[in-house]
Amino acid sequence: MAKARAESQQYMASSAAAAEESDKSKSDAEKDAATTPIKKTSAAASAESETNTGNQQKAAQAQQEAQRQAAIKEQAAAKKLADSKKEADAKKQADAAAEKKQAAAEAAKNEPPKSPSDYQVKRGDGLIKLARQYNMPVEVLAQANDLSPSTSLQLGQNITIPSRKQVERLAREAAAAEQAREDKRQKEEALAKKSADAKREAQQKLSEARKEVKETDAKGSFGVQVALANDQAKADELAKKFKSAGYQVKTSPTSRGVRVIVGPERGKVAALALKDKINSDPKVSTTSAWVLYWR
Repeated sequence: MAKARAESQQYMASSAAAAEESDKSKSDAEKDAATTPIKKTSAAASAESETNTGNQQKAAQAQQEAQRQAAIKEQAAAKKLADSKKEADAKKQADAAAEKKQAAAEAAKNEPPKSPSDYQVKRGDGLIKLARQYNMPVEVLAQANDLSPSTSLQLGQNITIPSRKQVERLAREAAAAEQAREDKRQKEEALAKKSADAKREAQQKLSEARKEVKETDAKGSFGVQVALANDQAKADELAKKFKSAGYQVKTSPTSRGVRVIVGPERGKVAALALKDKINSDPKVSTTSAWVLYWR
């Protein structure tokens, strides 16, 4: 009986231990089940982060590569443009050099000969045509042949084509002659203007003197002697010249010759003004007129 009770107690102890062990196993299993999702979630996040980082790196690398390719293209385009411009400039310079060379060749063809040459005039030839043909001024070609630039050439006429050095010399002489003619023209114009001004001023003074004859002037009439001719024929010739210039003229024989007198004028002041007008008149060309008493 005691033995049976002991076995029964031992059995109950074993059952309790087994139940406790089962409960412990179950609790551990539940703990493991609760921990496993946490571990799985952390790993997934880590993997996703690594994936995102990789993608960002790839995108950055792709962007850098695109920028590099764009820079390469831009450099290539700039180089192509520079090469094109350089090529165009070289072509432009080459064309200019060729044009200059051609112009020089054409000019050399038309340059005057190195030495004088004879030329026989053909049908249709003229000084202007030949001057253009030999590239020289028509005045130079005419001067080399003692001709006027407007001279017409005759068929078969022989003329001289001056050499290059002669053309240069004749051109200088022609330019100097033209300058001399221009200087002479300007001088003549200045003298004519001065003479015209003097004549106008003298005429004005004469008009004023005629209007303002005073009682204090010398009595009688006065004339202006403009010449003393050797004979009557010469006196008449001089008188004709003064009459054509608009003056009233008389001649008066004397023991020393025949006087040519312009006038008369009432009063000496008016006669003096008339004398100044005559001396400044280019139509009569005299500067030795003087006043005398008119009888």
